[in-house]
Amino acid sequence: MGSNSKPETRNTKPQRQAGHTYRLMHPGEERTVCEMVHRVFDLSVAPIYTKRGLLNFKKYADPEEMCARVHSDHFVLLALADDEIIGMIEMRRHRHVSLFFVEQELQGKGLGGELLSLAVEICLSNSSPLREVTVNSSPNAVKAYERMGFQSTGGEQNISGVRSVPMVKVLGEEIRDKC
Repeated sequence: MGSNSKPETRNTKPQRQAGHTYRLMHPGEERTVCEMVHRVFDLSVAPIYTKRGLLNFKKYADPEEMCARVHSDHFVLLALADDEIIGMIEMRRHRHVSLFFVEQELQGKGLGGELLSLAVEICLSNSSPLREVTVNSSPNAVKAYERMGFQSTGGEQNISGVRSVPMVKVLGEEIRDKC
């Protein structure tokens, strides 16, 4: 698969777990997904960003930009409750978390871990071999990523006003051999 080709989405039928439904984002849902992302970002992350960082994040988390990314080398997995989007994870090239948000009142209850696990399953079924998944975590999300098995690979960065900490999750043999 070339870097500009659309990712395949094998093994991505809607799944129900813990009362939630998990499925890939459908065409036309980008606006609703980005609204949820912005809502959570504004509450949790925006207070630590500069104006430049806010503008750059908002530009990246734009429905048209998301649509273009999904048509190249990204996929977006959603968590829903009663058809309402309550969480999302966007993966780039089946190995990097580019966006990951869960409604604030549901954070710390396992929903993010489920989203990540299912996204990794999709990545494993589409990318061989896959030994690790990376993320540039918001500084205030580092602890959540650590609970999901990520480790910091460097200090905090500030790129164009966007603050992040590079992290990696090394996939164990039992995970890599699953698919």
